[in-house]
Formats: sequence, C-alpha cells, structure tokens
Amino acid sequence: MDYFEKEREKINVLNAYETRLVSNLNAILKNLQTKELMQIASRLNIKYESINKEFLINSLLKEMLDINKIENVLVLTRDFEFDFFTDLLCKDYIQDNLFPYGYSGFLQDNYIIFSFYGDRKIYFLVPEEIKKIYSKIDQPRFLKKHKRYKQINQYLHICLNLYGAFKKKNFIEIFNHYNDEKLKPEEFFAVLDALLSRQQMFYEDDDFIACDYFEDDNFVELESLLKYTDEIPFYMPSKDKFLKFEDDGYFEMIPQLQNLKDFILNNMSSNEQDVDYLIDDIEIICSMEESFQDILNEFERHNIIFENTSQLNKIIPLIIDIYNNVRTWSNRGHTYCEMSKITGKSLPDWDFDEPLYIPMKNNKKPSKISRNDPCPCGSGKKYKKCCG
Repeated sequence: MDYFEKEREKINVLNAYETRLVSNLNAILKNLQTKELMQIASRLNIKYESINKEFLINSLLKEMLDINKIENVLVLTRDFEFDFFTDLLCKDYIQDNLFPYGYSGFLQDNYIIFSFYGDRKIYFLVPEEIKKIYSKIDQPRFLKKHKRYKQINQYLHICLNLYGAFKKKNFIEIFNHYNDEKLKPEEFFAVLDALLSRQQMFYEDDDFIACDYFEDDNFVELESLLKYTDEIPFYMPSKDKFLKFEDDGYFEMIPQLQNLKDFILNNMSSNEQDVDYLIDDIEIICSMEESFQDILNEFERHNIIFENTSQLNKIIPLIIDIYNNVRTWSNRGHTYCEMSKITGKSLPDWDFDEPLYIPMKNNKKPSKISRNDPCPCGSGKKYKKCCG
C-alpha cells in the first residue's frame, strides 16, 4: 500500500464508527455512546432538552427519517455521490478500505450513508429505514428535480470559470439564452440557497455570485472587477463550446500557445511532457493577468532554463501574443484582441520597467532591460522608444 492509499484508509477510519456492523438505523444509534449522539445532534442543529440516550435517539430518528430532509440532501448529490448511493440501495453493504471519502463524505455528513470499522475492514451501507423511505419518493419527479439542480449548478460552474464573478440577473439571462426551459428568479434563488447549503467553490453576496478566489483578501479585487466589467458584454459562444468550460482544466489551445510550445521544444527543451505542463501553467497565469515575472518563474519551476538573453527576447513577444488572445475575467470571457474589435480600443501596453529575474545558466541575478536594447515586444524599436 503506497502513501496515498494509507492516507485514504486513515481518513475512512476516522470517519467510521467502531461498532458492530448493523443495517438498522435504530440499532446503529443504540450502539453509539451518548457523547457521540450529542455530537450528531449538534451537527444536525437539533436542540435537545435532555441528554438521556433514549430521548436523543428518538430526536435523531425523527430528523434523519424525515422524507423531505432525505430528498433535499439527495437532490444536491453529484453524479458520483448519487451513483454510490444507488449502488448501496441494492446491497447489504460495500466493503472497501480505500473508497475515496470525497465520494461518500457529503452523504455520510448528512447521515444517509454510514460506515463502520472492524477487523481492519471498512464497510459502507445505507440503513434499511432510509432505503424504505427513498422507495416512497416519487422517482420521476425526484429525478427531474435532481437533473434540474445539476444543470443549474453546471451553468454556475461554467460562468465562474469564464467570468469569475457576475450579477445574479446576468446568470439568469445567460442560462435562458442557452436553454428552452427558462429559469425564473424565484426558482434560481431557491436552488442557489440549496446549493450553498453544502460547500461550493463560489459564494453569494447581495446581488452577485463570485468565485471563492475572491474571498478574504481579494474582495477589493472583486469590487474592481465588477465595476470595470459592468458595461462589457459577456462572451457567449455556441452552446457546445460554452459547455466545454465546465471542466476546470479546459482551455483553448490557441495558435499563440502552440507557437510558444513549438519555440520551447525547438530551442529549450525536448521533453514534450514538461513543455505541455509549462504551457498549461502559462495559459492560467496569462488568463489571470499575472506578471511576466510569474511566467519566468514557471520556466524555472519546470526546469526549463534560458541559454541566453536572445531566447528571452524571442519569447517575450510570443507571451505578449498569448496575453492578448487568452480569455480573461476582466474582459468577461473575451480576449483583449476580441475586445479591441468590439470597442475599437488599442491593445494594452505591457510594462517591462521592473527588473526581471531570468532563469539562465550561470546567472542567478535579476536582469533589467537596457533602455537602448531592442524592445522585447518585438516592434523593432528601442525599448525607450516603445514599451519603456
């Protein structure tokens, strides 16, 4: 068993009950200590008047076996969670020490699935009473509701990847642009409240929704983004292309990225896998509009080192070209080149005035472009007459 498998098993052990395996919920609770029952009550926000064990068990059963509560939890499940739940419905239990906690944790936290540890084995099951209650739920209606929640969550994820932050009314407009079954504000607000009852990669505040990147220290950046983009139209491609942005790792392999990749492979590194990883990271950095220094740091991190300043001078124009052609939150998913065509404004100037640390062989000191050097942007002018 490797390190990651050991860690996965350790997490499962920590979240399992060290009691005998039983499938009846009442029996499961009776096997727990009063302290454990009190902890469960606190997690479920149950106010109890007595720490009498029987009283606690009856209070917990009333909450856990509420058909509306069970449905409201299950409707929020992701595909892999719901698949695991339905798999357990037709089995007494599943024994698997290495089952990923991320696939079961939400349902375990809501006491739909229980896990047990004994004889160095971990077992997962759905209690008999919950199976029986689930069978009473109107399946066509529930599955339609589950699909709708999943679709709205999918579009939220896409919009967060493309735009970073947006007003709620904008989301409804975008959703309705792509779907025949229209989303009304009251439905969206109800679904949003439900989605936010479990941990998400976004949050709401007043009239907008934002990626959790903006939480805490980045709130000023969020305010700036919302203000700056208020009059900018959203990038809204064909539906097929729009849906591709659900994948957090998806990006368009634009010709400009390919040009940089080809240059690096031909001049700096023949390891295509390393170069692919570098190109992935450069695309992210450019889309987040980070500095040139951040990009140069990625070269060093991937152990791709400059031979000389000539290579740097050839690469910087390629990077500028990438900056101008990747999709950014500040352009509401558009590229700077697309925005230039929409607004008629010129492309942004890039500032090279700060000293750059260039990862070069036998050179570990910050390097600064001379004012009389050719401008790294590739214009052919001297730096002082161009970007400088």
